[in-house]
Amino acid sequence: MAAFSTSSSRPYHIIIFGASGFTGQFVVEEVARTASEGPKGSLKWAVAGRNRTKLEKVVEQAAGAL
Repeated sequence: MAAFSTSSSRPYHIIIFGASGFTGQFVVEEVARTASEGPKGSLKWAVAGRNRTKLEKVVEQAAGAL
């Protein structure tokens, strides 16, 4: 069994894969909302997917919904 790194050695707490898909968009909105409610910078998260343009649009929409 592989050992897991501690969270302090990782650049992000959460990476949302498939963020430009239907379900991924909802996850991005929820994570963005949750991250904005906590102390600034306490939750580091990122999005990943096949199409950068779509990912940027999803992040912009999530930011606009806050």
